[in-house]
Amino acid sequence: MDIVADNHNFQIKMELFKGEPYIHCEMHLWSHGLYKKYLKVLHDLKVHLKEQGFTKMYTALKKTDTKGIKFNNMFGFEQVDETETQVILSQEL
Repeated sequence: MDIVADNHNFQIKMELFKGEPYIHCEMHLWSHGLYKKYLKVLHDLKVHLKEQGFTKMYTALKKTDTKGIKFNNMFGFEQVDETETQVILSQEL
């Protein structure tokens, strides 16, 4: 996985899976200021991916990770698929 953003509050990683960009976020602390920083990083990543010809980005979470699912919904990700153990969310670029 390539690291997109890394600081002591959050880390965003991205990888290509089956030719599509998947992101993973680890949030260590939360505040309004960090929300703004995260939005900026997410926006820059979306612009970069769109320039590369992608139209969507994805994330995969365990079905039991309700907090993670809610977090990703807050940033515009919507569920598009699910397996026995995971949900797949995506967002238009």
